[in-house]
Amino acid sequence: MNRFQIALELLDKIYPGSSSSIGTADLLQPLPDADGTSYHFEKRIENYIDSIKPLPYYSVLLGTCPDGLPLLIDLANSQLSACLIQARAKDARIGLLKLMLQSAVQLNPPGIIQYVIVTPHIQEYKFESSFPHCLDILHPGQREASELVMELSALIEQRHTGRQRGPAVIFAIEGVERFIEMMDDEILSHFKWILREGPAAKVWPVATANDSAWLSDQKVTSFFDTRIESGGHLPASVNHAESSYASNAGHFQVSFSGEIYDFSLPAH
Repeated sequence: MNRFQIALELLDKIYPGSSSSIGTADLLQPLPDADGTSYHFEKRIENYIDSIKPLPYYSVLLGTCPDGLPLLIDLANSQLSACLIQARAKDARIGLLKLMLQSAVQLNPPGIIQYVIVTPHIQEYKFESSFPHCLDILHPGQREASELVMELSALIEQRHTGRQRGPAVIFAIEGVERFIEMMDDEILSHFKWILREGPAAKVWPVATANDSAWLSDQKVTSFFDTRIESGGHLPASVNHAESSYASNAGHFQVSFSGEIYDFSLPAH
């Protein structure tokens, strides 16, 4: 029995028979900045998400569009693909990753969405790791991080064959290139399987990349069909989503099905 099966048994006791249908409500304008007031990122995000509740389960927030409406990802969508975030500013990359995780917590009980985090900066994720949605937080150099890849790969296989169901799992990776450097061939093969097959089994890899030059390495990046990245043009083979990075560190553009959306982090 792996950590996900154990967590499912515990969550079934905490949230028996939880429904995935709670309906929707009108989406409100984002909260304006308070004059002379400085908010912590977490509090600003919490306030904004409170202003747009309720939303359907499996919703994850990417950011706020210029018209004030949220840009959401639906983790129940089997057409979703692995997502790569690449931006010049570290704060932008990490801010977007943290926003996704924090919105997952605020919009979903842990019986609907859980997440695991692989990061070289564990101390920077104390807030995100404090929720029951967080199954684990690991350094890429830990043996347990490689074991996690094997566990997730097995979970995906079980879900494909109908032997395992349960909550969506966000596989959050900060600095994916460093993580890959520490993988042997077997772990890398399973990691590629997760990138390719995970989203259809509600295992969603979302990763940040620090080095723009690494994006030219097609060994792994070809599996990220959804990208939010800084400048340049994406390979022609990328058709699910593509984006460019705006000048302000808190603002992004992303294209879905040919439509370009401007959005920003609610805390900016």
